[in-house]
Formats: sequence, C-alpha cells, structure tokens
Amino acid sequence: MTTIADYYGVNTLVQYAELTMNWLVDEVMLDAVMLIAPIAIWIVIRHILVEDKDDPRRVIYSKAGWNYYVKKFWARYCLAKHWVKEPVEKKKEIYAITANAYETRLESPRKIRKELDMDGMAIFGCDSKGNSMKLNIVRKIRSTEVWVYLSLADGSVYQLPGHPDTNFVSGQWKQFEAADLKFSVIEPMRKWRITFNGTLRKGVANEWRLEHDEAALLHVRFNFIWTACSDYVETRDSWDKRLLSEALARESWRDGDWLDMVHLEPEGYDQFGVMDGVVRFGSQDDGSRLYLRGVRQRRWGEMNEINLLRGVRVHGVAVDGSFFTLNTTCRRDGLTRAKWGLVRTATGMVHRIKSSNFDLEQIAHHKNLPSQLKLMFSAGGKNYIASVQLEERSGALLYSGHPWRQQTFLRKLQLNVNGMQASGFTEFAYWYRGACNAEKPPPIAFLRAKKWDCTEDGHVPLVCDLRGKAALIETLVGGKAVSLALLKSLNDARQFSVPSGFCVTSEAYARQTQMYPQLQLAVELLKEVATGQKDLDLKSVCRKVVDAFENTKLCQEVKATLDTFLEHYSEDTIFAVRSSAVGEDSADLSSAGQNSTILGVRSEKVAESVMKCWASLFSEHSVLYRKQYGQELDPGMAVVVQVMVPATAAGVLFTRHPFTGNPRQILITANYGLGESVVSAVAEPDSVLISRSWNNHLKIEEVQIGSKKDSIFVSKSGEGTESINIAEEQRRKLCLSGDLLLKLAQIGEGLERLFGSPRDIEWAVVEEEIYLLQARPITTLDAWTDHELEHEFDMPVVMDNDILSIANTGEVFPGATKPLTQSVLIRLLDLEIQEQCNKHNKNRTFCNLYQSVVGTTSNHVVISVINTVLSNLEKEISMTNKVMDLAVFGHLVTDERLHSTGLQRFGCMSTFTKFHTIYDMLMDTMSAGRVEKSGQREVRNYKVSCAKNATADELMGAIQKSLPHFVEIIRLHGHMSRVSIFTQIAAMSVLTENDADWRMDHYTDISLLLSSCSNVESAEIPSQLREIAAVIAEEDSDFFTSAEPSIALNWILKESDAASKFKAFLDAHGHRSIREFEFHTLTWGMKPENLIKTLQALVKGPLPAPDNAFTLSVDETCRILKSPTKNGTRRALRFLLPHCRTAVARREKSKSGLICAVHVLRTAYRRLAQLLVREGRLPEAELLFYMSHHEMSRLVRHRDPVLLAKAARRKRLWQRWEGLQFEEILFGVPTPVQEKIWPSEGLFKMQATPVCAGVVLGRACVVSDLSQTADIVRGDILITHCTDIGWSPFFPLVAGIVTELGGLISHGAVIAREYGVPCIVGATNATHIFRTGDIVRLNGSIGVLEKISEKQLVDLNADSD
Repeated sequence: MTTIADYYGVNTLVQYAELTMNWLVDEVMLDAVMLIAPIAIWIVIRHILVEDKDDPRRVIYSKAGWNYYVKKFWARYCLAKHWVKEPVEKKKEIYAITANAYETRLESPRKIRKELDMDGMAIFGCDSKGNSMKLNIVRKIRSTEVWVYLSLADGSVYQLPGHPDTNFVSGQWKQFEAADLKFSVIEPMRKWRITFNGTLRKGVANEWRLEHDEAALLHVRFNFIWTACSDYVETRDSWDKRLLSEALARESWRDGDWLDMVHLEPEGYDQFGVMDGVVRFGSQDDGSRLYLRGVRQRRWGEMNEINLLRGVRVHGVAVDGSFFTLNTTCRRDGLTRAKWGLVRTATGMVHRIKSSNFDLEQIAHHKNLPSQLKLMFSAGGKNYIASVQLEERSGALLYSGHPWRQQTFLRKLQLNVNGMQASGFTEFAYWYRGACNAEKPPPIAFLRAKKWDCTEDGHVPLVCDLRGKAALIETLVGGKAVSLALLKSLNDARQFSVPSGFCVTSEAYARQTQMYPQLQLAVELLKEVATGQKDLDLKSVCRKVVDAFENTKLCQEVKATLDTFLEHYSEDTIFAVRSSAVGEDSADLSSAGQNSTILGVRSEKVAESVMKCWASLFSEHSVLYRKQYGQELDPGMAVVVQVMVPATAAGVLFTRHPFTGNPRQILITANYGLGESVVSAVAEPDSVLISRSWNNHLKIEEVQIGSKKDSIFVSKSGEGTESINIAEEQRRKLCLSGDLLLKLAQIGEGLERLFGSPRDIEWAVVEEEIYLLQARPITTLDAWTDHELEHEFDMPVVMDNDILSIANTGEVFPGATKPLTQSVLIRLLDLEIQEQCNKHNKNRTFCNLYQSVVGTTSNHVVISVINTVLSNLEKEISMTNKVMDLAVFGHLVTDERLHSTGLQRFGCMSTFTKFHTIYDMLMDTMSAGRVEKSGQREVRNYKVSCAKNATADELMGAIQKSLPHFVEIIRLHGHMSRVSIFTQIAAMSVLTENDADWRMDHYTDISLLLSSCSNVESAEIPSQLREIAAVIAEEDSDFFTSAEPSIALNWILKESDAASKFKAFLDAHGHRSIREFEFHTLTWGMKPENLIKTLQALVKGPLPAPDNAFTLSVDETCRILKSPTKNGTRRALRFLLPHCRTAVARREKSKSGLICAVHVLRTAYRRLAQLLVREGRLPEAELLFYMSHHEMSRLVRHRDPVLLAKAARRKRLWQRWEGLQFEEILFGVPTPVQEKIWPSEGLFKMQATPVCAGVVLGRACVVSDLSQTADIVRGDILITHCTDIGWSPFFPLVAGIVTELGGLISHGAVIAREYGVPCIVGATNATHIFRTGDIVRLNGSIGVLEKISEKQLVDLNADSD
C-alpha cells in the first residue's frame, strides 16, 4: 500500500503533517467548495428573488432543551416568589355599590407621553343568530388605531371606509374617540357606552383604496350599553403560573433578566359583558336591536408592532352562558410560546386557562388560515373541547402601524364546545414587512385653547385683542371669544376672514361688580331666590338685576382701557357687541341665544352695550337655562367687540346634519342680510344640503328655497338694525350662488378637521367675501337615544334561554323603579341574596360589579329564576321546588323545561349539600329570635349622621358611611324570609305526605295552615284606620267626606276627637305607604293627605264590625284539614304550625324594620336634593331620584349639564316606562308584551292559587293602581295586579281579593287571611279579562274566579232563599 509519505518521499513526521494539510486544502477543500458554492449561491438567489419577506416560517419558536424540566421547576418557584401581588387598594368592599378609587383609575384614559406608548380598548360581542361586532380603539401619541367590524346575520359585513388601514388622526386624544367611534364610561367596571355615527362601507376590502364606490358607503348609527357580567381580571392575574413557567422554560436564559420577559406584555385587564343597542342604516331606519355577548379588553403601556411576530386570539360565547377568550403570542423580544386566557362559566365564575393545545407553530403558520380547528383547554377543573369552523365569507384583513407593521386576519366562528353550540371570533396577527400603500394621515395642528399665563406685566388684562394669547383662555374671555381667537389664528389662505376686534374680559366684569356693591347685592338676592332660599318672584328679581346693570355706568378703570382699544378704530366704525359667557359654546353646553348680541353699535355706545350684555346674563330665560343645567348662576361674562360686517347674506353652516349626524351631509341655512334673522328664526331661510364624498368631493344635493319675507340689515343711519321686506322676485331665488355655497362647505369641512369635531358655524358674506362669526361644537350629536335610557340599568342576560320573572318583585316594586332606588336598594338586595345563594354552591361566585339575582329590565325590577329558585335542584322536581314556586309565584311554574335549564347551569345538588342546607336552615330557625332582637336594635340605631349645616358633599359622605349598617338590616329581613320559607316547606312536606301530585285539597289546606298569623304588624293598619274612621263618623261625617283632603286633615288635627289616634297612627306607621320601598315615594307621614282620602272612603259607608279579624287556633286548623290521611300528619302539623305563623309574623316585622331604614335613607336623600338645589347644582329636588347613586356622587363634586339633561329626559319618559307590561315568566332578553284585545262579552272562569278560603259573590272592581281606588264600593271583589301596604286601608271595604301577582306570604295573602277575606293569587291577566261592574263569584277555597250571568245570578239568589 502506497502512503502519502512514499508518494512524496518524505520521512519526518513534521513533513508528513505539512504535506497532509496541503493535500486537504488543495484537494479536499477545493472539491468541497466547488460542491457547496452552487448550493449557497442558489439559496442566496432564492432568498433575494423568491422567498417572501413576510413568510412566517422565518419566525423562530423556542424549543424545549435537555434542561427543560429543571428550568420549568425553577421558573415556577421564581414566579411564586416574585410575581406581583394584588395591590391592597384593589380590595373591594363586599357590598360596594359604586366603584372605588382604584377601579376608577384603571378605567381612566392613560397619558400618552412617549413614542411607543399606547392605551387601547377592544370590545367584542356576538349572538347565536350570526350577528357579530369587533371594535377597537388604540390611542397613540400621533394617531389612533380604530377597528370597526360589524357582521350581521344576513352575511353582510360593514367596516370603516379606510380599512384595511386602521390609522386615523383624532382630535379627542384624551378620550377613547376617533373615526366617529366613541367609548364612554358610564360607571367604572360596570357600564360603558358605545356610540358610532358615521360612514361605513358595506363589504370587505383587502387593499387600501383612495376612491370608493359611493353606493357602498352608508350612514350608520349604533348606540350600545355595555354591561359587565363578570369581575375584571388584570393581565397579571390572567396568566396561569404553570403555563407561564412552561413558556419561560423553553426560552434561552442568557442573563439574569430572563424573568423580565413576562413583563413585556402590556398591562390591562379583561372583563366579560353584554352589549344591548340598536343599529340604524340611514336617517329613515328605525333600527334593529342587537343583544351581543362577549369580552372587553383594556391594554396600556409600551407597544412595538415589530416585536410581535405572531399572535392568535379566539373569543367564544356558548348557548349556556359561558364565555371564553384564548390568547397565544410569539414575540421577538420575549416569550415565543406564550399562552393565556380566561373562561367565564355559566354560573359567573372566572377561571384562568390551565392548559391548552394552542400551538402557533401548528396553526396557520404560513398565513394559510384553516377552515377548521380543534381546541382543547382546561380551566376551573374542567376540560373543554371546541370544534371550530371559520367563516371565510365574512372575513376581513386589517393593517396596523404606519408604515404597516402588523397584519391581522379577522374571522367569525361557529363552535361546538363540549357538545354545546357557540359563536365566536378570531384574530390571526402577523408581523408585516410588505409594502404600505396607504397614505399616512397628515399631522394636524388642532385648534385648542392654550393654557397661557393670562397675566400681562403682572396684571390680568381687562381688555385683550382677539389675536393675543390671553384670548385663548376660556375662563378669561368665554367660549365665544376663544373660538373667534382660534379662527383668527388661522392664515388668510383659508379663504375666509374673521372681523377684527377685541374682548372685554371676565376680569373686567369682576372689577365692575366689585366697584358697585349694589350689583353684588342684587346678584346675591337673585341666587337666593333661584335656589329656593327666599320665596320671591324670580322674574321680577331678574328684571331688577338687569335694570341695575343697565343703569350703572362702566367703572372708570375698565372704561379707560376700553377707550384705549377703541382708539385703534375710526369714529365711523360700526361694531357688533356680543356676549361671551364663561362656559358657553362648549362641547356639553351651547347656551346659544341665551345672552344678548347688540348689532350696529357706534364707538361711543360700546361701553353702554357692554353693560347691556352683562345685564343679559341675568335675564330670566338666561338664569333659568343655567339653573336647568346646574351651572353657576353668576359664571362671569366677557364681551366680544368686533367690527360689524354689513352682510348681504348670512346664516349658519352645520358640518354634519344636525338631526341625524350624517357626516356625508353638510347643511347650510341662509337669508339675505344679517344672520340674526336665521338664528332668531324670524324668517324662513333657504336650506341647502350638500353631499360630501369619502374623498371630500362636494356637491349640492338638495335645495329648499325659504319664503324669506323679512331680512335684517344694518340701519341706513349706521346705528342699529332694521327689518326690510324682501321683494317677491328675490324671495324665489337662492340668496347665495352655488359657488359660494360650495366654498362655504369646503371651509366648514376644513374647520371640522382642525377643531377635531363637527361644528356649528355662523357666517356672513359681503360681496363674495366670506366672514366667520362663530364656530361652536354641535352638541346634539351625542344625545342619548330612548333605547339607551330605557335599558341603561338593565341586568345582563347571559344566554338566550335565561329565565327572569316579575312575580315576586312586581309586588314589592310595582311599575317602574327610579334609578336612585335601583342603584342603592336593588343592588344591595341583589348582593345579599347573592351571598346567601352562593353559600351552599361552590360553582357560584359573588360579584358586586353586576346584578345576577335581582335587577331591572326597562326599569322594572325582575328576579333571576335560574339563579334563585332553580339554583339548588335535585334530579327530579321536588317538594322544595313546589313550595318555592308558591312562595314566589303563587302557583306552580317549575316544569321540565325550567328544571333542565337549572340543572344545565348548576348541576344536581349533592346529598351533602342538601343536608348542609337543611342544617343551616335549622340553625337559622333556632336563632331567629336572637337575630330579630339584634335587628330591632340595628333599626332603632340606624341613622345618617350629619351636621345640620353640612354641605352636599358632607351629607353624601354620611350616606355612604351609613350603607354598611343598612346592609345589616337587609340581612335581618333576608334571614327572616328564609326561615319563613323553610317552615312552610317543612309544613307542606308533612301536609302532602310526600304526594307528588297536589290536589285542590292541598291548596285549600295550605291556605288554612297560614291563616290567622298572630302579631302581623301590617294587619294592624286596617283595624286602626277603622277605629279612626268610627270616631270621625260619629262627629261630622258629611263635612269630612266632602272636604278637600288638606282641609279635612287640618280639621282632624285641630278639631276632631280622632286627632290623638291619627297622630299615634302616623307615629307608628308614618314611614309606610304605597310603593314603600321606593325612595321617591312620599309616605303617609310625609303627605298625610293621601291617607285622608282613604279615611274619607271608609267614613262614607257603614263601617265593618270591629271583631271581623279571622282567627283559627292551631287545634282548630289541624282538625278541619281535608288532605291528611294519617294521624301522625296532624300531630306533626300541630308542632310545626306555631313556628310557621311566628315566622310569617317575624318576616312582616323585619320587613317593617327594613322599610324604617329605607325611610331614613329616603329622608337623607331628600335633604341632599335640597342642598344640591341650594348649591345650584340641581334645578329641582325631584330630579335627584332620576339619577343613580354614582351619578349623584359625581354631581356633588362636579357640575355636569349632560348628567342633568339625561335625568330630565328620564323624567319625561317615565310615564311611558311606567306603563310597560311584562309576562310573569320571561325567557331570554325581556321585551314588554304588546297590548292585547281581550273579549268583553261572554262568561269567563279562571283558576288561580287559593290563599284564604271562602266563597263570595259580588261586583268586580278592577283597579290597576291606587289612583282608581275611588271606584271601590263596599262589598266589591277587588281585582288588581298586586298589593302592598298602601292597599291595607281598603281591605275592610272589600268582600274578596284577586291579584295577578303574589305568593303564599305576599302582603295581600297575609292581610286577607288575617281578616278572613277570600283571596286568590297568581290570577294571570285577571285585570284584562274582567271589567269593573261584572258580577263575579270568588271561591277562595278552590281558587276559582268566574263571571256570573244574570240567569245564574237569579238561580243563585233563588237557591239562597
């Protein structure tokens, strides 16, 4: 064998090594290079020419190394040790009814300071019908990212015309508002308002376009109320430590900062909720209601689109009321396999995702979105398997950043989650490096008032030029002057002029009032009269203040400064002198036309005109306007003095249609002469509608020529104005040319962009030259719709087959309940019942951010049947279910449908839970006496402690401080109610002897069991009133019954022997009345005249015998029972019956104690209302009850005209809401029932639940509310919707009672049994079927009400003879 050494002839080892290396380089390496070089060149060429720069395969996903499990263990340990703990300030009071400071701060918009800072909110919602919506606003330092995706059930998709580009410039950088989309917080962590009033494109565009098919662009309006249905979960809490440690363990730990990767995700929180609103297309569309369920996600912090390589987000909503959101991301600078998410169960609990098969590497890695997915994840100890179907036809593509740095594909989903149907939405996000063909939104120097130092040479100016810095300070020059100064700051290339002038500042106004004490005294008197502190005629006081100002000369200091400015103008100059009050012409309050404008003023009359403008601040209509909106009655006023424009035509321009808000329509109204004829409506002007295309091409769309009979011009003498009749020929013409109209529209479009919001612009034209006289915000575009106001306080309905009812709540809270009562009493009742219901069910959670048990719909109080009656179920419908039905509804309602729905949500109650519940109820029963005494002490000691001279803010704090004690009284009543129901369940279980099928004998015996409950406090009321009526009847019944209630009341208190009894009655029961749980109600003690009407009705007829109370002993009751078949049953009932009756009595007593506490709060709120009126924050005390507790706390600290306007609208709409009627059982989203036509002829017979035995024949008296009680005649059979304590005085008059609502222990049932009046409850639609005057027979023994014919009546009378 020949070696290399032999070949080369070398002998030494060193030579051999050298030769070997030379051979490797010369032969082997050369061959390798020749082989590899073409391959390398081919890879480079393919990378440059062929490979897509956006190919997601370039994304590098971290892999698990050999030390994966060691790193995972250590990461888990470090997370447990160093993970940020929940801040102490986040801790919520269990019974908090308003947001705390921490929640308020979380919901507030963040300050954007740096280039990469962002603050965003995304809201998603969908329903089972195929409707879906995704909205997103991300605030950045120079732009705002906006997503609008609306997909309807018919397959149509609507987006912003600028999509797929999502970058917009917003003039409202301190709010979540851009591109006509706006998110506004109503109540932190509880309610948000979502509005859009702008243009959407029908259809999806995957490429950015400068031009659009105008036919596809539609004016769309939608207004939604978003309501939370879960607690909020902050980002740090939504990460499961196990998933996070797994993601960390896959990453490279090159330094000690590896744990910081978990902090690269933005801060924020997620919260599940529902959206209720109406979507309208065009101005003529009444709209379609959508009820969507989904999630709200808030994020803030540093965001760099380049670092987010990939991300997928999936939201889902199942038909059982469960929600979920899954997230997975791959970041360049952080975790490449991050996974997190949340699940809201149907019972309301929120769990973190514990595991997930969500793998970015396997899901659409190459942007080839799959049509199907299979997701597996676990949360809260439950495994979920979701089969996902992606809808390609409704998909969309969006780009973020500029140039585009992120590409997001949107898809609607249809899912099957653990066998349940679900709907959802997904986002596939990719790092994008392709071309960006969208034009970058140009930076806009928005016109804003500046916070300049308003001093000049150390002094606040008394007069300032409109071009000066001081003219940009609203508190110094008022809203009108600020807008003129901003217009003045624009250059002349804007194709308009602003008349030169100056402003007499509010400082000059202050100096004037300081110089003349009589002015200060006059204004102070006006304030006292306007706020009700002095009882004088406001109109005459206003007139005196106006006269005082007009008859006072301008003080020398202000006059001298004013003359200095007037010296810059010639003596022949004519001025327009216009008021500019502080606070007017703002985004919330226009104050248009409230104060004076004086036209045609010569220089020597300017000072006098200034005084007239100041005087107009106190004209009656101006004072009433500010009072109506809770503004300062003396806010201070500046006065603008400008060179008068001798206009040939003038008018008003709205950059959006003022009624619909359509951004594609500009409305111009115009008349000959000065604009005064247009703004004061003295003549019918021309109206021109100009259409605006997407790229701002303007075209005259519609022209309406007004009559223009009169116009106002500058007087020929040069001083003042005069009205001139326009010739017929000129009336028939437009007062402006088409070119001028388009030029005006173009100016308006530009000003809207510069101000960042729609404008109401006053203009004038002189020989083709345009002058601008005002540019204020249009304040009507953000007005609340009727639908929003009606459903603002609605409780969330989380699934389509949710079950609500008005059965029990409709009796306690009849009709519509005021917002104040809803926000305090209803919320606290809900929280107390939540706490009790959750005690024995580990699958439920307590949350004070939304109402899940007792809430409202259309301002009517409802109860969740699933979360109360159906929350603890056995496999079959049990005795407990039947007794609960009778207690709540007055009849059996739980059927297989309801039972299965309850089982689906909460599952079957375990044996342990059942025995635990029984044990707790026994303990509650045994402790009832002790708890009752404790509660009575709590009621006696309950008060709202506050000094007599306290301010509204101090009193509000005292009310807030008293609420925990109020909760204890609610708990007492809850305790007694539970004991009462438990004893009923026990007694009825014994009575029916476990018979599954209840006979009529059972119902009759049940009513007997509960008869004659001793010591029922509310039963004392009829007997005491009867005694008072008997005394009056013996004295002067004719005078008393015919007198006005106020006169009759005065007679009782001063002349009647019944005075002592009447005063004692008010002392004992003065806190009670009709609708006694309503804070707005005037009780008998507050308005005794209401009680006088009842006494007059009692005195008119023969009084019933004093011993008509119906009494049965325990032995008598047990002896006459019909249904028991065993002797042991009667013995057991003899033991249980006293406990039942005592429990009912205690429940009624605790209810009276709760009403006492309600009255304490009622009195405090009424005092607060008076204080707010005195402080000028509230126009009238009654308005307070149309505001929520949260709104009231805002008003106490800050004047808010928008809030007062909303409360006033609620008050106007209240009568309509009061008349809404609902079915007893409501499935899904509640809707009022439509008015039905009931037969008026024929004989009717209906079955209901008997609660007091007896048979009676008489005239039917159908009464819907207490205002109709004058129709009641002694011996009538009262048929009504429901009764409360306010009906008690009429019980001695009637022979029988029929109610549509009510249960076994409802007020009507308890009092009827006490007096032995035959009574049935649960008589659905009885008030519609029967008419007053019908002859009816009521059989309280078997629960039958029937109409009797004349023939039957004759036969019955014959039989009785």
